[in-house]
Amino acid sequence: MAKGSRKVPGINASSTADISFILLIFFLVVTSMSHQTGLNSRLPEKTEDNTPPPKILQRNVLAVNVNMHSKILVKPGDMDVQEFESRYDVKVTDVPFEKLRWIAKDFICNQITDARGNVVAQGLETYPVMIDTFVVWKDKDGNSHALPDNQPRNISKNHVITLTTDRASEYSVYFKVANELYGAYNELRDQLAQDAYGKSYKDLDGNQQEVCQQYYKLKIYEAKPQEYTETVQ
Repeated sequence: MAKGSRKVPGINASSTADISFILLIFFLVVTSMSHQTGLNSRLPEKTEDNTPPPKILQRNVLAVNVNMHSKILVKPGDMDVQEFESRYDVKVTDVPFEKLRWIAKDFICNQITDARGNVVAQGLETYPVMIDTFVVWKDKDGNSHALPDNQPRNISKNHVITLTTDRASEYSVYFKVANELYGAYNELRDQLAQDAYGKSYKDLDGNQQEVCQQYYKLKIYEAKPQEYTETVQ
């Protein structure tokens, strides 16, 4: 039998593209995407350019600055610098992370506490005015929710914390500073939850958490980064 050349049949690749597409979808679905750690922040609502900024008394402002050397500067209300430094054993031009939350909580509540959390002074004229307030929260169905004891709480309604950073400062420092300031509100809400409901804030239902949030509204204003940071006077 004569030998002849035989043609090798080619591979049918007509379905290769479909298989590749299916595999791509599969890996997109099952692969977990990594994400960066960050802080939840509520941005201010957009206003008209000609809207004048609200007037805020200096006693209502806790100014926190991170300068170009990543040092933390704090100006608390109208409190005298020497008095502030002696009470918290810090320098206003170099406040450590571990004392920021303590300082912020005292400012929000218009009080002075010692290192153990004992209140040693209240109702300071250099800190925000406290007002007896009773909050009623209405959910999306129109149902009202309030604290179980139906008693008003003495809270600060006009305070604000400003956070300004220098463009040359380290982002990790900004992140730690912001974390301590946000943490101050979280701890105050948790203290209110323990006092009013007998359990921690995280264990409350959504409406109960909303009630606590109304007593300690998050009032942190983050200004755009500056090219330089002035020394606190």
